Amino acid sequence: VSEFDTLADYKADLETQMLERKTAQANADYDEALRDQLIETLVAEIPDVMVENQLDRVTEDFNYRLSMQGIGLDMYLQMNQMTMEQFRDLFRDQALRQVKIRLALEKLAEIEGIVISDEEVDAEYKRMAEQYSMEEEQVRKAVAAKPLSRDLAVQKAMDIVRENAKAVKPKAKKAPKKKADGDEPSE
Repeated sequence: VSEFDTLADYKADLETQMLERKTAQANADYDEALRDQLIETLVAEIPDVMVENQLDRVTEDFNYRLSMQGIGLDMYLQMNQMTMEQFRDLFRDQALRQVKIRLALEKLAEIEGIVISDEEVDAEYKRMAEQYSMEEEQVRKAVAAKPLSRDLAVQKAMDIVRENAKAVKPKAKKAPKKKADGDEPSE
């Protein structure tokens, strides 16, 4: 009932899949911690228009994902008794965080002098065409080269952060000390 000849082969495959999932999740968690550290060092005033633009992208993405399930954003809002403003407020912190990360990585790319070659842009167009099962020309029409190049520079900046980061074990939390007279523990 499976593509495996023996139960041992099946178990080995399951173990491999579980390890791959756990590794991918650990890497994603590590990258998220790196991004947190990165934006902690960011000193900048974030214009509201940048956050609003990011909220537009988040809303468009959410609407697209809903449409794949046969639901429109308007229907979703109605079902959840929510206004568009309330919906956008749910994602405001996320959008602000994304803007901060992008600005920090763009600045790092500038400081590091990251330049994306035409060959790298071409390779990304080919990768995207394969990923989305589209003709490369369609992808080129849908995605402008300059923003794609900036995205690649940001990815390379994140690679630099990842390569230069030093992981440390989190400090163990100390258990609260109890007072001798049996009062509440102190911290």
